[in-house]
Amino acid sequence: MSTNGTNGVDPELLRVRRESRGCKDCGGDGMTIVFHPRWKGVRVDRMWNGEVEPVDGEDGSTEIRHVMETTAMEVAAHCVCALGRWMRQRVDEDLRARIPDVLAIVEGRSKWLLDPPPSEGVVGGASRFAHKAPREAVAGMVDGFRVSA
Repeated sequence: MSTNGTNGVDPELLRVRRESRGCKDCGGDGMTIVFHPRWKGVRVDRMWNGEVEPVDGEDGSTEIRHVMETTAMEVAAHCVCALGRWMRQRVDEDLRARIPDVLAIVEGRSKWLLDPPPSEGVVGGASRFAHKAPREAVAGMVDGFRVSA
């Protein structure tokens, strides 16, 4: 990898950062927030998972406690812009499997949502991704990078 006067920064990274500047989806960060289908206005949800466990009480008695499950309701996902694609291609496979991909969401291959689901008492706005249809999300991209005309 040649850095050609870029102070040790990969020139390809500099290029994809420039291409992604002003991205409508992530603002050029390469990552954007997506929502769990059970999102109800909180970032982390604790719900009873249906199980109980015995717990020794202070007085020597045994109490029953509900087992709670913690679920992230908002997480960062790799964007469809050049920087998001560049980042996704460079993370380890096990990490890539845990980070949602906006492209997979747009194509309907992920449970995650681009916008908060409608919830009682929570007002949602217009979709941040309404301007992207699944095929338009990757139109003009080659090997994960946007091709300029």
